[in-house]
Amino acid sequence: MGGPMGVYEQDRFPFLKDELNLLERALADHAPVRGICLGSQLLATALGGAVQRGPRKEIDWHRVSLKPDVASDALFRVSPPEFDAFHWHGDMFELPAKSTSLARSNLTACQAFRYGENTYGILFHLEVTFASVAGMMEAFAEELRAEGIDASELAAQTESALPLLQSIGNGMFRNWAQIPCAVVTPAWRCDSWR
Repeated sequence: MGGPMGVYEQDRFPFLKDELNLLERALADHAPVRGICLGSQLLATALGGAVQRGPRKEIDWHRVSLKPDVASDALFRVSPPEFDAFHWHGDMFELPAKSTSLARSNLTACQAFRYGENTYGILFHLEVTFASVAGMMEAFAEELRAEGIDASELAAQTESALPLLQSIGNGMFRNWAQIPCAVVTPAWRCDSWR
């Protein structure tokens, strides 16, 4: 999931190395993986993609456009071709080799990707609730001020945009639960990922 640190700050946050090792093991075992926000950046890194700071932070509700061929994608097929999603990130990743780009925004060329059939990296947030957005706004109020984002406007936009995003997110998470596990070693069990 998310976090205020960058994947390139492993010296400052040593646990990121452990998370990368776990992802590398899961990928080697073809276990299903879904990384959101920082999780997608860690996943991109584990797959050999570069992660760097974006030209500016993408915080707020911004339009996400799906690539035309995602209509047949196991996860994204329930989504409209464009929708407003919640974003809170300052970093972006390049599309890892052998991955398929699934979505973009005006600021970020790769907002989501699929690697193989059961591994997804999603930079935007599908899982948010009003309470979780309010918690982020409180915890990172200084970041909002620094970016010139009005907290009351963000709260109002969250109230109006959240129902559609939650509907899309619920459909995606239901689809995620249906994605079959690939061949896995005994170290990983499919039912433990659901």
